[in-house]
Amino acid sequence: MGEHNKHHLTVLLVDDDIDFRNIVAGKMPKFGYQLLIAEDGGTSVEMLRESISQIDLILMDQMMPVIDGLQTFRNMKPEFEMDLYVWTLSSY
Repeated sequence: MGEHNKHHLTVLLVDDDIDFRNIVAGKMPKFGYQLLIAEDGGTSVEMLRESISQIDLILMDQMMPVIDGLQTFRNMKPEFEMDLYVWTLSSY
């Protein structure tokens, strides 16, 4: 996983639902997590390119327009030496 202080894990949240992103953004820091937010799969791949050494966990929506969560993960996998957890989410 990324280099981190045990009290400050960095989570990349990938979700197209602004209300859900706002809820998570309001809660995560209270539990000591630093949060990066991507509103779609393409943006998340770009954020990984810029910050992969800082990211410890990816929380990714399965159902997103343009590129869904599974395809986003497939796009990430060959490009990145991923030693981090990816959890998929769905409010469906």
